[in-house]
Amino acid sequence: MERGNLTDDFTQFEPYNGSKVSQRTEFKILFDDDNLYAAFKAYDTSPDSIVNRLTRRDNPDGDLVGIIFDSFHDLRTGFLFGITSSGVKYDQMFTNDGESEDSSWDPNWW
Repeated sequence: MERGNLTDDFTQFEPYNGSKVSQRTEFKILFDDDNLYAAFKAYDTSPDSIVNRLTRRDNPDGDLVGIIFDSFHDLRTGFLFGITSSGVKYDQMFTNDGESEDSSWDPNWW
């Protein structure tokens, strides 16, 4: 695994697509022969306003981060892995260019 700096070169999607981000987030992907690792470091200028609710899997509520993999590289299918600030996992499969979502997809991941 290669170690190094986290990436923080992001732009907004919502509410102002393409604009500079309002809150800094750092990100890095690492891998070895058996695993893929995603690391996030999310900053907040108002940490007292972080929403930190404990819910069931696939029912996220509050502040969260996630990543979508287009492992088929077809630009139409995606596999979402996310986690909330309270540690709740959520995952979802997107098909048909994001038109269809399947939240019953529950892969085994940590």
